[in-house]
Amino acid sequence: MAAVGAQAAPAVPTGRKTPTDTAKERPERPTRYLFAATLYDGTDLPELTSLEELWSSSRYLQVASCRAKYVGPRPQALTAEENAAVDAALAAGAKGSREQICLDIVTAATRLDQRTVEAGIRRVGAPIVQGVLVLAPQAPQAAIMKRWIDAGAPA
Repeated sequence: MAAVGAQAAPAVPTGRKTPTDTAKERPERPTRYLFAATLYDGTDLPELTSLEELWSSSRYLQVASCRAKYVGPRPQALTAEENAAVDAALAAGAKGSREQICLDIVTAATRLDQRTVEAGIRRVGAPIVQGVLVLAPQAPQAAIMKRWIDAGAPA
């Protein structure tokens, strides 16, 4: 038993970070999109909350299609990255509201069916693909999209 009035020994650092330390380093981003992915076998993945979460899923290569929907604060205010992507799409000829173009870009950045990826890219169109390359140049299918654009977006 410790003596009355004795001071507790100072805590010895363990080298491990506490949840509080981690929260200070990376503030949690509010959820802006939900992603509903369907696998080739017809099953659905649980809804995901970021492109990075989808791309890193162990079942990503089994995704046949994915739908994105905006669930963030209303009215929707595009982030700087989203605005840059929409500007690229508009410069390439995209039509529609900035919010819809952004949603089209985010959706195209998820995953196009690998079995028909070329047809999927043509269906999405060059303006949206240009936006994907600005918003998500690290997307798993970005290299395929870039080659398609570099080839003149063949029909």
